Amino acid sequence: PKTMKEIWAHLYQLVKENLSEDYQDALETILEQGTLSTRILKGLKGAISTENIKDIYTHLSNCLAENKMYLP
Repeated sequence: PKTMKEIWAHLYQLVKENLSEDYQDALETILEQGTLSTRILKGLKGAISTENIKDIYTHLSNCLAENKMYLP
């Protein structure tokens, strides 16, 4: 592994079989889509405005209420 992402992916492969399916799904989302902050920035698509930020956080709060991970 050369990057932090590769290191995390390698560590995940080492412990994957010991994790519940829910944890596996969550970690795979993070490894594939990025951290929450990365996903929020992707959701903004470079258009940083008060309205867009409110929209993103409304979507995020709905995801939290439904116990789902935020995906842009």
